Amino acid sequence: MTKEVSLEGKGIRKARIYASAHGLYEIAINQKKVGDALLTPGWTSYHHRLQYQTYDVTEELQGLSGSVKLQITLADGWYKGPFTWYEKENLYGDRLAALLELHIVYDDGSRQIAGTDDTWQAGEGPIRYSEIYHGETVDHTCKEAMKDTTEVLPFSKDVLLAQETPAVRVLHKLPVVKKFLTPKQELVLDFGQNISGFVSFRAFDRNSAGYGKSTGVCR
Repeated sequence: MTKEVSLEGKGIRKARIYASAHGLYEIAINQKKVGDALLTPGWTSYHHRLQYQTYDVTEELQGLSGSVKLQITLADGWYKGPFTWYEKENLYGDRLAALLELHIVYDDGSRQIAGTDDTWQAGEGPIRYSEIYHGETVDHTCKEAMKDTTEVLPFSKDVLLAQETPAVRVLHKLPVVKKFLTPKQELVLDFGQNISGFVSFRAFDRNSAGYGKSTGVCR
């Protein structure tokens, strides 16, 4: 989901984003991820308690003029993706949804608020598949295409509460200690211990004249 927000062309004293979702979400401003938390808003009994997160984006917006691009990327997560030992789907609901408000206080004391509504656009991007148990498929040859409209859904804000658990963050970066091929010729990367995380690696295009130069970073 994306939306262009026009700034008022004045000095910015303070800017914050408040956000949550049915599903998992990440926010970006002008294509740059906001914050370092992962798997937000976290797993709760969504019908009774839905955490929201607060992000200070003052530095990201200071010095900018004109319009900025807000983006929310959604995934099924615990809300509607395969879950429990039986990998049941849609345990809490069958539609993804996002909730966001950007609050800006300008140097002259004036305020601006921009939030999720039916003026946002929806569509698809490089992330083709993303699940808690089965990982993620990313295709960087797929261009972002935001051509669909969005719909405002009924939602009781009584269940909202500020983040009350520690955020999931990257704590350590571990090198590969061993690589080997299985009898099926599958490459296995051994990090030397059991971990919960993801792999970061560089991808190369063997068919291009620039083979040997990084064409991007996949996670």
